[in-house]
Amino acid sequence: NTDAKMSGHNVNVGCSTCHFDGRNDGLTWVFAEGPRQTPSLAGDVSQTEPVTWRDDVETVADEVRLTSQGRMGGAGISATETTAVTDYINWRRHVDLPNHGLDNAVIAEGKEIFESEAADCSTCHVGEHFTDAGLHRIHGQTTRTPTLRGVAASAPYFHDGSSQTLREVLERSRDGSMGNTRHLSDAQMNALEAYLTSL
Repeated sequence: NTDAKMSGHNVNVGCSTCHFDGRNDGLTWVFAEGPRQTPSLAGDVSQTEPVTWRDDVETVADEVRLTSQGRMGGAGISATETTAVTDYINWRRHVDLPNHGLDNAVIAEGKEIFESEAADCSTCHVGEHFTDAGLHRIHGQTTRTPTLRGVAASAPYFHDGSSQTLREVLERSRDGSMGNTRHLSDAQMNALEAYLTSL
C-alpha cells in the first residue's frame, strides 16, 4: 500500500518500490531528464549531501519532498513527516559485504593503485565517504560523484546504469575520462577491483 501524501493513486509506487529495505533495486528508470540508476540509500545518506545524480538538492529532506511530490505525485507531507522519513533513511545501516574491511596483499595493492596519482581515483573519490560531492563531466554528462562506500552492492553503475559490473567501470576508465586505468595490467585491475569490493 502507498500513502496518498507520498504517492498519487495513479502512480501506485512508494519509496520502497525502488529502495527496498533502504537499498537499491538494480534498475535504471527513464525520466524526462534521461535515464537514472537507482542509488542505494544504505548508510547515513546525509553524510554525502548534496544528493541526487545531477540536481543541486542540498539535503535528504529536500529529496524526500522532491521525489514524493514531484516524481511520485504525492499530495504533500508535513515538516514532521518529512523529518521522520529522513531519519528513517539515515538510520538504515550499510550493506553487509563479505569483503568489507578485509585487508590482504591484493586489496592493499588495489588501495595503493586507487590512491596513486597515475590512476587518479582518489581526486574525486576522497575522504571517509569516498566522494567530493562535486559535479563532474563524465562520459558526456554532468553528474555528481557518488560515494564508493558499499559500492560492490550498488550495481549497475553510472547515473544511467550503463555499466553492469565494477570491472566494466574500470575498463571504461582506460580512456582517461574518469581517472585513468589504461596503464594497469590485468593483475592490477584485479587488485583495484578487489579494493573497491572492500569499501
